[in-house]
Amino acid sequence: TCLHLAHCQTTEMDCTAEALSDLLRPWVEISSIASICGDNAKNMVACARRLAEQSPHPLLALRCHEHGAQLLLKDIREAMPYVKNATTEIHAAIKWLRKQKKLIGKVRAAGIVIQHRRKTRHNSWTTMTCKWLQHKAAVVRIARAHGVERLGHTDRQRRRAAQMLQVWEQHALEARARRFLPVLFLLTQLSKACACARLPEVYNLWKLAEAQLREVVQTADFRDTNETEAQVRARRDELKEIVRKRLDMLCDETVKAAAAFDPRHLARLAAGGEEPLWLQAAFVSATDALLPMYYGADAECLEAVCGHLQEYRERRGMFARLREWPDATASLENVIRWWQHRQPSALLKKVAVKLWASVASQGAAERAWAVANRIKSPIRNRLSLETQQELQQVSLNMPMLLPDLKEAPNPCLSRCMAYTSLPTVNLAKFTRRDGVQGQDIWPEDDAMSLISSSSSSSTDAD
Repeated sequence: TCLHLAHCQTTEMDCTAEALSDLLRPWVEISSIASICGDNAKNMVACARRLAEQSPHPLLALRCHEHGAQLLLKDIREAMPYVKNATTEIHAAIKWLRKQKKLIGKVRAAGIVIQHRRKTRHNSWTTMTCKWLQHKAAVVRIARAHGVERLGHTDRQRRRAAQMLQVWEQHALEARARRFLPVLFLLTQLSKACACARLPEVYNLWKLAEAQLREVVQTADFRDTNETEAQVRARRDELKEIVRKRLDMLCDETVKAAAAFDPRHLARLAAGGEEPLWLQAAFVSATDALLPMYYGADAECLEAVCGHLQEYRERRGMFARLREWPDATASLENVIRWWQHRQPSALLKKVAVKLWASVASQGAAERAWAVANRIKSPIRNRLSLETQQELQQVSLNMPMLLPDLKEAPNPCLSRCMAYTSLPTVNLAKFTRRDGVQGQDIWPEDDAMSLISSSSSSSTDAD
């Protein structure tokens, strides 16, 4: 269900957890709802927890991992000073370009799309930097052909234009962007993956991102101006600690336990792999926390389902005779079909189907709510009652008027596949040249702070 859409309709109430839970309680009384995914705001998290505790049937209170990945990007950007300064410089240059109406018109006519920072979307730091790296040379060429003297009506505006063009031409700023972009790009890919992933896939995504981020931090060169090796090492340790704290906050026992119900991990183990520590922790959480939530009232039933889970983990007992297992690259649709029709345990099926029906993104919950709402009631409420009745008659009589009309296809399952890795950035794609060899020569800090001389924007503007 969706907390956000119903909340948007309330303008004369306190946005406390108690008020929100009273408003949204009718939603969770439906026994088919398995989970509630709310935003990471404190009142929404508390509201989801209250609704889960007061629900007459087992209900999972989830947090938005899509937004959580963006918050991690925000934390890392603020923890790395040169990343924050460089992205702010780039943002100021793009804002200046968008204010030059004639110049931006020529840029758009050339097929160049320059994206700017959006305050509520931390992923926009990544897309903004990618677009800046990709099109900076073309923008400078168009601006020089247009003429710097035509980029302002006063001497001050023309000086500002020349100054901002220097930002677009700076090799040092480009080198800094090339240096931190792999980190931001990886976190943006994590956010996009969480946007379409189901609950059993989320913990694997976070562990993949953590491992790949550690590799990027160790292999990439993060040394900034006048930094010693000890300072670089301390900054890398700080970055790892930020990732650990955010992962512990978002991946609670429910998220960890859900990962045990993804049979694609067992297919990798059957191929000769070693069971990772996080998967061992997932089975422990499933046995100690998740299964008692559904079968805690019956001790014999709980003991039986825990035995089924262990047999499923080790592929023995009733699962030893099972020949069809999802392979390591099986699609989401095949995994869900396997849990529903092909595996032998009815007790595990009850839990697994609910977990795989749950999303861990508020945006995904809203999209699913909107699709279901359109299927059930296609007539929009903003129309007048007379218009609604007329359109309702048309929709009911349409099959008789057009007998060959095909039925609308059902909404497809998530685009999510088996996650074995997250995409990494290809810097040559954005810069169209080979990587810089060795340590870049940085200018003095004052030369990198052109934005501070502007009265129209500042480092804390956004």
